[in-house]
Amino acid sequence: MIKRTLAVRIIQKSKAFYTTITFKTLLSQLAFFGTWEKIEQLLFECNRDGLVITVVDHANNIITFDQEVQVAESLLNFGNKLRTAFSKIAETKTQGQERLRIFLKVKEKLDEETKKV
Repeated sequence: MIKRTLAVRIIQKSKAFYTTITFKTLLSQLAFFGTWEKIEQLLFECNRDGLVITVVDHANNIITFDQEVQVAESLLNFGNKLRTAFSKIAETKTQGQERLRIFLKVKEKLDEETKKV
């Protein structure tokens, strides 16, 4: 199970660096996992489970990572980063309004005391 998890993580990390990868390169990266047949079965399982979407080209001995899925993942990551940025901006704006409210309250009290004097 640990070998499978490690192999899947290696494949997932590979898609960040490669758009295509040769059978030979993948076989050398996953040598600990076993034969090419086992790796090919793992790729099939990854596709089926949606872990990594690949297209295997036996004629050219290459594996292509699905670009549409990568773009979708990038857009989701970008959306999450935007959501975080907007929430921080809103939080800062709220803190600024709270500071202004406190400042105006203090100023009001100072004005009252100045009138009394």
